[in-house]
Amino acid sequence: MRVIGDRPRFFYRPFFERNATPLSKNVVCPLLLLSLLFFAHFGATARADDEFRIISAKYGIQGNYRDITQTVRNFVSGHAISLKVSNQNLETDPAPDKEKEMVVVYEEHGRKKELHIKEGDWFVVPGPEGGYRPPHHGGGKLEIIRALYGFGGRYRIVTGDVQNHVHHNNINMLVSNENLGVDPTPNRKKEFVVIYRKQGREYGAHLQEGSWFIVAD
Repeated sequence: MRVIGDRPRFFYRPFFERNATPLSKNVVCPLLLLSLLFFAHFGATARADDEFRIISAKYGIQGNYRDITQTVRNFVSGHAISLKVSNQNLETDPAPDKEKEMVVVYEEHGRKKELHIKEGDWFVVPGPEGGYRPPHHGGGKLEIIRALYGFGGRYRIVTGDVQNHVHHNNINMLVSNENLGVDPTPNRKKEFVVIYRKQGREYGAHLQEGSWFIVAD
């Protein structure tokens, strides 16, 4: 893995499977987890190269944008992307001390989309969807490593909210605005992506709003 600053660049596999899959200890490292680019640790059906691509991206304020297309493309891997909009990640600050936005145009499944994402928010295209059937974990500490909630590239970090639903190292939580304390995309059905640790292994789940996230002994 090559590190530029404190942002890792790495290759990872498409992430969603019918069953949660433990990650190899040789692959997972603290730096990888802290990067939050956790969507593609898990195997899934391969997608064609042209199903997701970044067309253009710029970052700044009205009248003062910088082209960051290639920088954003560098975050794409496995036909998915998870990128926090920040000066550090985008390697530029076109308007110091002012709140900026990223304007990104991308194509997914032949449809062109444009998003305006505020500095500090997330641009996420999670790749292939998959169901989730919790494996039998057995006993042991349950730790929520990272969780995101949103839709269409607009996601919020909800790690703490999810951890608050853990009781006696188990969780039985309805994926909802109320339980996660936020509605990042009103009037749109959202999705929930989480990585958690149980018995020293990392697992991932991808769920739709209205589903249940269950981890039990």
